[in-house]
Amino acid sequence: MVQTPGAPTLYITQAAPGSATIGWTPPTPGFALQSTDSLSPTNWVNAPSGTNNPVTVPATLPAGFYRLFKP
Repeated sequence: MVQTPGAPTLYITQAAPGSATIGWTPPTPGFALQSTDSLSPTNWVNAPSGTNNPVTVPATLPAGFYRLFKP
């Protein structure tokens, strides 16, 4: 994980079986969660949760990548 100076810290924790909780601290306004299924090539899209913090996502797919984005 690469931390951008001044940006909140993204965290991922186990939730109920088959899911994970993703959030960031401190809950800084202006950041949105983005996701992609692959890092080669990347196709970052806004996660359906948008700016909700935290969010629970399925953890049953083979891979998923997340980042915080501030437009």
